[in-house]
Amino acid sequence: MMERLLDRDWVVRLLSVLLAFILWLNVTSDRVTTATRVYQLPVTVENLGEDLQVLPPERPMVEVSLTGPRPELDRIREEDLQPYVDATGLEPGYYPLPVKLRARLPAGVTARVSPDVVYLRIERYVAKQVPVTLPQPEIYRDEVKYVLELEVKTATLSGQQSLVDRVVRVEARADVTGAQTGEVRQAHLVALDSTGNEVTGIGITPATVPVKVTVVQLPPAKAVPVRPRFTGALPEGYTYSVTVSPATVLVRGPRDRHAQWTEVVTEPIDLTGQTRSFIYQVGLVKPEGAESMDAQVATVTVHITEEVVERTFQDLPVGVWHLGPGLQAELAADRATVRVRGPRRVVDRFDPAGFALRVEARDLGPGRHLLPVRYDRPEGVQVLAVEPAAVEVTITQVPENPQGNPGGSD
Repeated sequence: MMERLLDRDWVVRLLSVLLAFILWLNVTSDRVTTATRVYQLPVTVENLGEDLQVLPPERPMVEVSLTGPRPELDRIREEDLQPYVDATGLEPGYYPLPVKLRARLPAGVTARVSPDVVYLRIERYVAKQVPVTLPQPEIYRDEVKYVLELEVKTATLSGQQSLVDRVVRVEARADVTGAQTGEVRQAHLVALDSTGNEVTGIGITPATVPVKVTVVQLPPAKAVPVRPRFTGALPEGYTYSVTVSPATVLVRGPRDRHAQWTEVVTEPIDLTGQTRSFIYQVGLVKPEGAESMDAQVATVTVHITEEVVERTFQDLPVGVWHLGPGLQAELAADRATVRVRGPRRVVDRFDPAGFALRVEARDLGPGRHLLPVRYDRPEGVQVLAVEPAAVEVTITQVPENPQGNPGGSD
């Protein structure tokens, strides 16, 4: 039956039309289906001055979203999308810059960049030639001294100006372990700031420099204690203690001189007028007959404190304060002793009358009363004890005179 139907012209034509319609539906369906593609892309900084660079060195990333018909999106390659910012005319500083997209997008495709603004810090790129130094031109190891000599004495720093400007010196650091006389070792260069910390993020050219090593056999050594030498005196009432680093140094020279070396003294340190602790870098004086020492300077820490003393003031008068009218008082003990502690400069000049020892009789009537001994607290002095701490006080009426006037006087 199917064969008979296919033999008829109109049936074949109808089937062809149906097949063409189905194909058209498939094609148009693909074209009208909307899709989204997302790319993570680095932002290019364009038109940046030749002596400028962006901080940090890593390029900022943005998200580029494309929306459109799927077949059109399939034709777009990642390298066809170029997000960028324009740095024309910018000087060193911190800037928000709009992100633009350079791309040839087919009809019906739209793009969105997120974030659409990036923040960039721009700094000047500089190069500067600086001298190279040896932190230790002479290195002592056991009975050997290694003398180092730089064969290249300058290096070039390059990088961000703020970092290069922090550098105060470039040191050549060489490992001389096992070196022989005349041997050349490569020393690694390190850039340091004013506090001695390494400055990173900059280029140093060359990165290493040759250092010539000379090996010198040393005479025998003796460990000798370091003694700080002082001139002047602290103000009255102050005392001090001292710590020294290093506490001992190795002094080298003929063995027959060793017995004479009992101490290594420092250059004089002046104590005049000092009232606060301080730290002093001071040179060491090489003993007579010595050829070398393994340290040339010492760190002397002077701890200054006020001298504290205790003192006892005896036989101080005790008064009665605020006794009511028409009354008189008698103290069982009208003298007292006060013991104090304080800085010598204060205690030595203190007038004990400043204690104003007393008992308080305000609002008290006739009778016997045990009253605490009170005193004024002097500035800068600690009162340790008052003896007696309390006094028995007998209060009585003042006898009237024959004319009837109390007190016996006008």
